[in-house]
Amino acid sequence: MTRTCTALREAGFTDSADRLETVSTDREAWENYARQTFEAHARLYEARGESPKLRFLQYVGRGTRAFWESQVERGALLL
Repeated sequence: MTRTCTALREAGFTDSADRLETVSTDREAWENYARQTFEAHARLYEARGESPKLRFLQYVGRGTRAFWESQVERGALLL
């Protein structure tokens, strides 16, 4: 991640590098990012009638397990 953030900054993508650095070092930010990403993908597949095809691998912990378990039918796979 460090190299990716550095490369993004060197290429002029400072905002993207800052966001990546935040989600890679802050558990709450990572969880929010994961949920937003999952929701966006799930809505897209559901709009196409393809929701069973979505497979979204997600590491879970005690504090996040309930949410992700509720998303299994939409394609979340808990790790």
